[in-house]
Amino acid sequence: MLCKVTTNRAISANGVKVEKGMSVEVISQTSNFNNSKDREAMKQAFIRAYGIDVTKAMPSLSFFQIEVLSR
Repeated sequence: MLCKVTTNRAISANGVKVEKGMSVEVISQTSNFNNSKDREAMKQAFIRAYGIDVTKAMPSLSFFQIEVLSR
């Protein structure tokens, strides 16, 4: 399924600055990103789009809004 992942807040931590509203589209197996493959896909999408590893600043999925665009 295709999901849109958006950051919920601005934060600066561990040398990474993230702005609220940054978003990427990710193809995933589930809509809750509980497996490592989906989290890695999300991490790589943010690196491609913004050049940052958001997981360093935002280690929990509670920092993100995940919207299913298509199944």
